[in-house]
Amino acid sequence: PSRERWSYGNRITGGIGEALISVLDEKGIPTIVKKATILPPQSQMGALDDSACGFSPRYNDKAKKQILELGFDNYLKDKFEDYYIPTDLSDLDLAFNKARLKKYSFDDDINFKSTGIEAFDDNHKEEYKNFIKNQNENFLGLWLNYKTETSTVYLNYDHQFYQKDFNHIVSRGSEIIDLILNFIRSNK
Repeated sequence: PSRERWSYGNRITGGIGEALISVLDEKGIPTIVKKATILPPQSQMGALDDSACGFSPRYNDKAKKQILELGFDNYLKDKFEDYYIPTDLSDLDLAFNKARLKKYSFDDDINFKSTGIEAFDDNHKEEYKNFIKNQNENFLGLWLNYKTETSTVYLNYDHQFYQKDFNHIVSRGSEIIDLILNFIRSNK
């Protein structure tokens, strides 16, 4: 098409964000052409996680803005259970060994593996504790209960077992790792 033809359309519609449209009626006949405003997408595709719902220390103004843009109330805890998928505990061995698995290695020869269970209850929590206790390698475990908003951290380090309970949902990356490193270094 020629440049002149396109500029004619811009004169009719005004340019960006507008279009001339026609649709087919129920008999398949084109309707009269009309000017329409084209809106940008009005939804957002993205994951809702514990921090976006206000459970985690990572909850911040950006997360708050995101949930407000999605049309939810400022505080999603009442809807969290409907949208969040807890750790699948149908195969305990798989869950205990692989859920949220990370391996940590620090310059001062501190090394450990870590997994974490996210749940809405404490079913199998004792089994998870025993799993951590019986590890033959250094191991950090986190049990997060979103229903009671509590967390338990288990550490098996140099064949010594430690447990710490929290009355909030902890973040392994922004809260627990520093706590564990300080604990290990102070006990060397």
